[in-house]
Amino acid sequence: EFRAYNWLAYVDADSFFERPLISILTTIVGNTQFMGSAFRENGKPIGKSDLYENEFRPMKLSGALREAFLKEVPNRDANVGATCFMLFDVATLPEPDLIRAKALHFMQYAEAFVL
Repeated sequence: EFRAYNWLAYVDADSFFERPLISILTTIVGNTQFMGSAFRENGKPIGKSDLYENEFRPMKLSGALREAFLKEVPNRDANVGATCFMLFDVATLPEPDLIRAKALHFMQYAEAFVL
C-alpha cells in the first residue's frame, strides 16, 4: 500500500553524500519549517546554459506537442537539472491515481527527454 511508508526518497544515480544519510534526513525533517518535501540543488551545472540544453530537447517534438511542452515546461537558467536528492512526506502527496495520471501526461513528451 502506498501510504504504508512515511517517507519517499529519490537520489540520482550519480549523487553522493559527504556525511551519513541519516544525519541529512534528521536535519531536514527536524526543521520546524519542513513542509513535506525537500530538494537538494547543486546549482547550475558547469557548461550548461539552460534547462532545454541540460534536460530537454523540445525541438524533437512536433508542432502542437512542442507548443504544449513549452507552455508546461518553460525554459530557465537557474538550478537547471540539479535536483539530486528529493524527500517527500508521503502523507502530503496526492492520491496515487493522480500522481500516475500526471506522470502519464508528462510521458507524452518523452521524445524531448535527454537521456
